[in-house]
This record gives sequence, structure tokens and C-alpha cells, in this order.
Amino acid sequence: MCYSVQGNMNFAWSALGLYLFTMKQLEGVVAKEVLTQRLVIGATGMVSLVLGEFFFKFGSFSLEVIAFLATWAVLAKFALFLTKS
Repeated sequence: MCYSVQGNMNFAWSALGLYLFTMKQLEGVVAKEVLTQRLVIGATGMVSLVLGEFFFKFGSFSLEVIAFLATWAVLAKFALFLTKS
């Protein structure tokens, strides 16, 4: 069998091009997903802060911070679950 060096090089370059194209598409999808997650976490953080200011009046800073963080964690998990669906 006789292999053509030029044919093998063309195949290698086309395979590399397909790989790079696929990686670029994957980066776009991942970047969009990361941006969505950051926006959701930021928005739920602001909602949790407002809820904490209005409703959490425990008289203890530590308890209020714990309640704020717990509220943020629950809201963020729920919102991320909704964005995945």
C-alpha cells in the first residue's frame, strides 16, 4: 500500500480544524452557562439581602448573617434548578 503524505496531511489538518471548531462551540456553550449561573447567583443574592433586611430581626448579627446565607443558598439552588430544566 502506498500512502500519500499530502493526503495524510490534509486529513490531519481537517481533523484539527474540526476539533478546534468543536472546541470553540463548546467554549461558547460553557461561557453562556457560566454567565447564566453568575447572573442567577447575583440576582438571588440581592433578593436574599432585601428579604434579610425586611424580615430577619433576631437581635444578633450572627443569626441574621446565617439566615441570610441560608436564604441565599436555598434561592440560588432553586433558581439554578429552574434554569437547568
